[in-house]
Amino acid sequence: MRLVYLAGSIFNNPNPGEWRAEAITMLPEGWRAVNPLDFEVGGLKPTELVTLDYYHIQGCHAVIARVTKPTWGTAMEIGYAKRMPIPVFTWSARPIESPWLIAHSSKHFLTLQEACMELRHVVVQ
Repeated sequence: MRLVYLAGSIFNNPNPGEWRAEAITMLPEGWRAVNPLDFEVGGLKPTELVTLDYYHIQGCHAVIARVTKPTWGTAMEIGYAKRMPIPVFTWSARPIESPWLIAHSSKHFLTLQEACMELRHVVVQ
């Protein structure tokens, strides 16, 4: 089973699970989502939360990151995955302009569906 980590804003986001639930229905056969909403529970210290996220990213074969608005957590997850190296597919309804985000994205998509379908091309060793 191949795993994809679903990165994106959770805090200060009115519905962080909506796009993640949609992504789960779009994953190609043989892929399963690692959704931080499933394991990030209240009461965790910041270092515990970050350690847990890093642990889950390490176990994944790819990351899909929603980048509609800049957030520290999403940026750190993308940077961490890039250093692993794990492919990072970003998506938002508009092209990205940040040279930092462009450099850390394996590929950018304008729809979630396109990002999910790109997983078919990920080579897992």
